[in-house]
Amino acid sequence: MSSSRAELESSIASLAARLPALRAEYPDNGDLMMAFAGEADVVQDAAGPADEAWVHERLSALLSEAIGEA
Repeated sequence: MSSSRAELESSIASLAARLPALRAEYPDNGDLMMAFAGEADVVQDAAGPADEAWVHERLSALLSEAIGEA
């Protein structure tokens, strides 16, 4: 069953809050991207068809921001 938009937003916000810790744990961008992908896949998998593109866009923006901070 797909998560609601509010649940997805909460999951994305939680991942965003974890990004500083992930960045500290994985200073190499390649390692960070792999760790991020593992967590982002869970969120992406919870999205229904109507939210897939929105979730992908939000997660891509988070990753771009995290990589840009390196």
